[in-house]
Amino acid sequence: RQWIGATALAAALAWLAGMGGSAAIQAFGVMSLVFVGPGLVVGLLAMGVLQWLVLRRHVPGARSWIGVTSGAWLVGVMIPVTALSTVPNGWPLPVHVVVGVASAVLMGITVGLLTGTRLVGLTGQALRAQSRVTTS
Repeated sequence: RQWIGATALAAALAWLAGMGGSAAIQAFGVMSLVFVGPGLVVGLLAMGVLQWLVLRRHVPGARSWIGVTSGAWLVGVMIPVTALSTVPNGWPLPVHVVVGVASAVLMGITVGLLTGTRLVGLTGQALRAQSRVTTS
């Protein structure tokens, strides 16, 4: 439950930072990045930090989770942004929908593979450490 709560809160913070930052840049121009930039950094780090607060209680060495998660989301978010920016505005709506859905699925797979690989590594380390303690 704590993991789900941390993930949901982090997703809300990241969404708010991303959408709020985008709206501010559109409304006030690129100069608003001076004020929006720190919020975008918070949004990028939110998932890793809030999940790490839960994970660190169960897995030693979980600090790397913050960087891995932030990097995975940075790479993942670039997928739909790049894909959708290649579809001209005048093209039919179904094309935009197909590209949007396909790139969102690819984003999810990418983030899942990057973070899942690290999570498997962390839990494997924890299990090996636990078995050394119980067999000693």
